[in-house]
Amino acid sequence: MHYLHILTMHNLAGLEYETFHFIKTSQKHKHSLLVTSKPINELFRNSLSSTATIKHWKYLGHLKIPWFLRSVFLKKWLKRKKIDIVISHSQLSFPSLWNTVFKNIKAPRIYYEHGAAWFKSKMHQNLLESFDGYIANSNASALMLEKKFGIKKDKIKVIHNGLPKEKFINIGKTKPVKKDKNKFIIMYLGRLVRVKGVNSVVEAMKYLDNNFELWIVGAGKEQVVLEKLILQLGVEDRVFFKGSQMDPAPFLKAADVLVVPSLREPLGNVILEAGAAKCAVIASEIDGIPDIISDGYNGVLIVPSVEIKDLKVRKKMPEAVVDSKSRRILSPRYLNPEEIAEEVIRLKKDTQLLRMLGNNLYETVRKNFIKENKTIELEKEINKLL
Repeated sequence: MHYLHILTMHNLAGLEYETFHFIKTSQKHKHSLLVTSKPINELFRNSLSSTATIKHWKYLGHLKIPWFLRSVFLKKWLKRKKIDIVISHSQLSFPSLWNTVFKNIKAPRIYYEHGAAWFKSKMHQNLLESFDGYIANSNASALMLEKKFGIKKDKIKVIHNGLPKEKFINIGKTKPVKKDKNKFIIMYLGRLVRVKGVNSVVEAMKYLDNNFELWIVGAGKEQVVLEKLILQLGVEDRVFFKGSQMDPAPFLKAADVLVVPSLREPLGNVILEAGAAKCAVIASEIDGIPDIISDGYNGVLIVPSVEIKDLKVRKKMPEAVVDSKSRRILSPRYLNPEEIAEEVIRLKKDTQLLRMLGNNLYETVRKNFIKENKTIELEKEINKLL
């Protein structure tokens, strides 16, 4: 079986990691990648070069292909392949790319929703409807396809992201980084972009005393804004940027609680990593997060309640997010920093609850979110279309 994956590969984010691990755990099949982003992340390029063929839509090596020749180059490349299935990983841009693919490949087409539906407009509906099957990485992703684009519910299969078994085991064995044992460590892990709501965790620090530290593990253009906010709040002696970490496990093992304050989160891969580290989680009760976290059992969920008043910020946000309880699509909101602080204080005081949440999350990930099992599910779903 020969899969053609169409995707971006510039970020170190959920979509890229999920596709990377699917290819790594599906070695009985051939894989070709048609990449729409520039540049290709070197980690993925180096790791996949021996297991997959990689073709760039816009570039030939380091040379940019003129737009009027891209379809010609792609057509020649596709003719050398015998593709059995086409999988679009949240990719709906570049009409000329899709016209070339559809004209030259008569294989079944699957649209794999990793989280792009939150930002896509109705102009993509015709292309979306041309796929033969749909896979969503959470119930929220499936609902977005259904409510926003009118894709029939019975055509969408939910297959959650997973953590590779080896990574799950290795995280558990990892030694924590050194920390001040007298401090309660709050951690944020992820990209520093506004939609992740990192500002809410930073603002929560003004309600906490010197017994608490916040570690921000990640990088992004929002860091400059966050640095200014930290100085304004006077908490610079308790908030520390740890940079982007290829292996965040030592930080998760050292942290007391991970806060996931996202305004939009299709699933939340960082929660799976926290589970492998038995680190308790406080998270936004939106989108796909409740597919993993049950409030009070394996984590703490907070309903976002703070409106986005800045119009410039609002334009950069998705139009709507999913309320998991009502299955309604609502406007995105921030978490209330005071509520974050209250939950952090509660967990610091109740160490038994803190341990229970971490242990239960570990079991949830072990039983329900191991990547190798998800790969089997995905291959079964693909086979139904052949």
